[in-house]
Amino acid sequence: MFLVENCKKSYREFISVAIDNQSIERLSKRLSELEFGTPNWQEDHCYKGDPERSLSWIFLFNAVNYCYWPQNGPRWIAQAGGRTYGDDDEAKGVMAVLARALENGVPLDDPKWLSQMDLDDFRPFFYPAAASGDLPLLELRVHSLKEMGKAFHTYGGAIGMLTTAEFNAQKLTLLLMDACPSWRDVVEYHGVELAFCKRAWLTAAMCHGRFQDDPTRRIVNPEVIPAFADYRLPQFLREAGVLRYSQTLSDHIDSHKELKYGSNDEIEIRAATIIAMEKIKENLKVLDKEVSSIELDHVIWSAAVNAQDKLKPHHRTRTVGY
Repeated sequence: MFLVENCKKSYREFISVAIDNQSIERLSKRLSELEFGTPNWQEDHCYKGDPERSLSWIFLFNAVNYCYWPQNGPRWIAQAGGRTYGDDDEAKGVMAVLARALENGVPLDDPKWLSQMDLDDFRPFFYPAAASGDLPLLELRVHSLKEMGKAFHTYGGAIGMLTTAEFNAQKLTLLLMDACPSWRDVVEYHGVELAFCKRAWLTAAMCHGRFQDDPTRRIVNPEVIPAFADYRLPQFLREAGVLRYSQTLSDHIDSHKELKYGSNDEIEIRAATIIAMEKIKENLKVLDKEVSSIELDHVIWSAAVNAQDKLKPHHRTRTVGY
């Protein structure tokens, strides 16, 4: 898959995005003072019950974990179990409604039920909280869950897919792309294939985090998992001066105009994010702070979510890739 190497290979052709090494050094010094750790995905918005259903929950979440920003109007905030979730990030809301549904006996991990569901089955789970907007792309998300239902049927559920992949992060990513075509987040830039596969890699990372102390379910090679090229990481890295955009691209993003998935500018943002995260890891290692991509991603993502109202806008791309 060679994502990091191919991103570096493609960088020499970039026009709209550049990486500032001095800013990487400054940011690395700031980060070296922080504590890092692998998220265990057992917060309040997560499913914390039976291990097999926890595994299913991870796969189900990532089946619909893409493109939350609203076209117009307010953001979606989840309402589940008399509470609201996802005020700061819609992904947490999606995690919560799926978790509460599983806890309440909804057979979301039943391949037959999943493969036959429709929008009417799906809509009640994602009912918006008062004064919030609708979750976008509902019909696509229904399709994504039905797609996962078929994969569960073929391989014997989430645990069957993980077992088939031999608990190997790279093999799991390839399996998910093969079993679920919408997970194939692969583009080409000047003849170089870039397999970002954000949702698939995140599935492996979440399996590692949730089951890192469980020898029967944990991922055997978490070190191969790269950072996850989405919206929040480049938003934070741009603010930190690590990513520098051309004036044309800056104006485009700051005016909330969409970037087409697979366009040169969109690819450059994501590839530069991967390269920058690797450079930060290398700098941290020099500073005697060795961290994994999963740990670094979590710190940067959390910082971006917490500071989102103070940051310049993130780029907007309508896609099921991320």
